[in-house]
Amino acid sequence: MKYSKLLLASLCLGAATSYAADARFYAQPSIAIAEVEGFDATVGGSLTAGFLFAEKHALEIDFSQFSVDDNYRDAFSSNEFNYDFKPLLLSYRYEFPITAKLYGSIGASLGVTLQEVSARQTYTSILGSGTWSRERKDEVFTAGFSAGLGYRFTDRAAAVLSARSLRASKSDVFPENTYSILQLGLNWGF
Repeated sequence: MKYSKLLLASLCLGAATSYAADARFYAQPSIAIAEVEGFDATVGGSLTAGFLFAEKHALEIDFSQFSVDDNYRDAFSSNEFNYDFKPLLLSYRYEFPITAKLYGSIGASLGVTLQEVSARQTYTSILGSGTWSRERKDEVFTAGFSAGLGYRFTDRAAAVLSARSLRASKSDVFPENTYSILQLGLNWGF
């Protein structure tokens, strides 16, 4: 439900500002490295769709997905955990030229993150053995800021490197936490 409201709001904003004669729509697939507070870094993917208007302003919707696996054993059990983080963000970005082809950007994001955890434990004792498993998920408010560099090959193609710092509110799955995302992608305008 929260995802659909965010998407609807972004489409309304996009429709309202896309009437500008110089609006340029784009898509940007990215490889992303995420570090979630309290977990190891992981590699995931990201897809951004947005439009640039008035030459320097961009509105975007960005979806990323990251998964962290953790396993450990002790004398009596084997434990497996899988954590999934899926932020869906509406972002504003301001671009500024550095050279003719190189540009920088700063921005802010608001959205929701779907957090999921699945745990499985297999245990053995003198009374027998067994398996226990549990799954939990929750959607939480997420906000943050970003900074990036881009290099334009043509008017419609650019390589983009960006960094995001996001804060997710407390959920039924995790306490309030911070994640950092480093993205490397190709921006294709149409």
